[in-house]
Amino acid sequence: MPTFYFYFLYHTICRKFNITLISAHNLPNVRTVFDNRVEARVTIGGEKKTEKKTPADKQNGLDPAWNYMISYTIGESGVIDHDLSVAVRLYTKRTLGDKFIGEVSMSVKELFESASAGNATLALPVKKGEEELTSAVLNISFSFGERVSIEKHASWKKVLSVGANIFLKVFVEATLGVVIEIPVYVDDDIIDL
Repeated sequence: MPTFYFYFLYHTICRKFNITLISAHNLPNVRTVFDNRVEARVTIGGEKKTEKKTPADKQNGLDPAWNYMISYTIGESGVIDHDLSVAVRLYTKRTLGDKFIGEVSMSVKELFESASAGNATLALPVKKGEEELTSAVLNISFSFGERVSIEKHASWKKVLSVGANIFLKVFVEATLGVVIEIPVYVDDDIIDL
């Protein structure tokens, strides 16, 4: 077999994707008593494990300004796939649970094509469900890096790591009678589709 075949078994082609959440304007008031402290949460492909968020803006109320950059590494197939989307959900922070304000969803492929055409800053309407909120806008900028090759982690290494963690947990619980939680390492920054 040709050498390049083995290379692609253990490597994946990716791009760095940076999204800067600049600001939002004219958001609806979802609190009745206290000030709105708005934060933005970004996910890719609807996967909770990809969620990253801005700090809450405590000063600007319904016109938050974050100017906060979030980075991901996305597999090349995700960049050219129409189904992969980036969602930005806006919440106001509350002691008894954060309150949803609205969201913006964009296709990664459309963002890539827009960046390739030189347009890397957008003002997008904020929606709540299918309903577009009147004059509520999210301002973002974004960029894509060059194609790079990243070494894939072998599946057997993941299985071995999870198995060792389970064995250690059972061993400690059985011998010491102490219940422990052992986190399993997952590389959340790489979205390989």
